[in-house]
Amino acid sequence: VILNATIGANSSKIAVPVMPVTADVQLDFAEGHPPVQGETFSCGLTGAFENLPLSGDLTAMITTTVDYVTLTQVSASGHIQDGAVVLAPTSFSGSVSSIASGSKFPLTISLQMDGEPTAFFEETLLIRVGGLTTSEPTPPCSFGYWAYDDTDLEYPEAPVYDWTELSSLGGATHYQLEDDDHVRVNLPFVFQYFGQTYDGLTICSNGWAAFPAETIDFFRNWSIPFPLGPDAMLAPFWDDLDYVDNSGDLIDIYTYHDATEGKFIVEWYQPRNGFGDHSFTETFQIVLYDQAILVADDGNGVVEFQYLEVNDVDQSNNYCTVGIESPSQNDGVQYVYNREYAPGAAVLSAGRAIRFTTNSPANYYSDLIEEDRVLPQTFAMGTAYPNPFNPSVAIPLTLGQPGEVVVTLYNLAGQEVRSSVYNYPTAGEQIVRINGDLLASGIYLIAIRSGEKQFIQKVTFLK
Repeated sequence: VILNATIGANSSKIAVPVMPVTADVQLDFAEGHPPVQGETFSCGLTGAFENLPLSGDLTAMITTTVDYVTLTQVSASGHIQDGAVVLAPTSFSGSVSSIASGSKFPLTISLQMDGEPTAFFEETLLIRVGGLTTSEPTPPCSFGYWAYDDTDLEYPEAPVYDWTELSSLGGATHYQLEDDDHVRVNLPFVFQYFGQTYDGLTICSNGWAAFPAETIDFFRNWSIPFPLGPDAMLAPFWDDLDYVDNSGDLIDIYTYHDATEGKFIVEWYQPRNGFGDHSFTETFQIVLYDQAILVADDGNGVVEFQYLEVNDVDQSNNYCTVGIESPSQNDGVQYVYNREYAPGAAVLSAGRAIRFTTNSPANYYSDLIEEDRVLPQTFAMGTAYPNPFNPSVAIPLTLGQPGEVVVTLYNLAGQEVRSSVYNYPTAGEQIVRINGDLLASGIYLIAIRSGEKQFIQKVTFLK
């Protein structure tokens, strides 16, 4: 805020900083367990505010707008001091009807100082219904893809393991890849994935495929979503896969278009896991369905993974990653990473089948608040990661409005190393990536400008 200050005949402008109020308010469910279908739940509230000049007694309340949640204890007394809200450990309670695990419902929290007519804080949280077992599907990503496996027998979308061996099938196309290698193939039909259509597929020796043309053969697997790795990725078994030795053996990849069944199948046939002495083999497939044969209700394609041999043994490098990831790399379904399985996921084994589709269970609920999200009002830069980096670094951005973003890399002498301009048609969350190719090891400054605002952050590149 700019104030005019006058002393005698002299007048001048004084800049007075205005500190924004920030809030971190959460519901803490008893024993750390979220609400479970058909059961009662209880929870407390923790809250921390910065730059909020309030203290004294208050009342906290929770409300909901949906009829499949019944709230029994909706208010609690507490106090706020030095920005901290203190309530009883179990201040609220309710129950959830028999809806699908993974469903979400809104709970609105309001905080009101005693004696005041209105609340000083109100926020709506989306609460996910827990209680998932391996016989239920893995809950969806933000876009809406679910993961069903062959153990989800009570769900129509559960896949049936139906292995077609391509290595001995006439008509299959055989590719032999080097270690950390890839091949680009044309799809026999157009495929819609995360709302975008594709007609080709990049197949990497390291157990992943991606719809765009990719040039980097990422061997180090990461979690999903994560900005390191290929865009629009399918990861049936992302790991450092290899051949037996360096005596001429290659990694065998097969593809086959089953026009009758409406399937395009990609098979990794017995590549060796790069861990240890390379004695463990893997054999697995991706199945893409022709959308004239099988398609989700919203027009997105159906993807399946199948496993004939599974040895998830790479304990030195995060074991394997299984799942799908969006073209923007900020959304996706992680089925397993580093042997940590998602809710509802069954352990990888021979004979396992996993289907990814945007069709949800019949009794699934997700409140519309998720779609009607509030867009950010300002431009902000998040923390670059990983840092130090190699081969690339990601910088999260928050855009308050559509427009141009200029990203410039400087060395410590202040010399411009490279500069790029990005045009974003919509506001929201974005990720900018800078590749370290052609860079010397050292410390660099990343300057990101949008309009009149600029942020600078230091990063380190290590070869």
